Amino acid sequence: MLLLVIVGGLGSLQGAVFGAIFVALLPPIIAILRDSIPASMVSIASATGIGLIGTAGRGIGEFLKKPGVEAGIFGLILVLVILVEPAGMYGRWTKIKLFFSTFPLYKRDSFKRQKTYMRSARLQ
Repeated sequence: MLLLVIVGGLGSLQGAVFGAIFVALLPPIIAILRDSIPASMVSIASATGIGLIGTAGRGIGEFLKKPGVEAGIFGLILVLVILVEPAGMYGRWTKIKLFFSTFPLYKRDSFKRQKTYMRSARLQ
């Protein structure tokens, strides 16, 4: 549950939905990669003739099949999201929406606080 909330984004319903989708799709993705990485690295090794790639692929495959690796990957993702994107996936989504809504005029200077004037001062 903590991973769901942190990855999705704190304080928003959309962030919880993004986090739930991410957490629901992560175990099948890990299972697919667990099976495909060693096979693809062995096939690359046989195509290129570099045996070290095949050995590394078999080693990665054996490592991914050990118990507890999935929990470690979840923890690594949690730490990386907290370090890289503290607002979560929803925070990144709002930044992307803001960028494309102001795309031609998007500049760092355009978001600085501007002076406010009274209505009578603007008419002069």
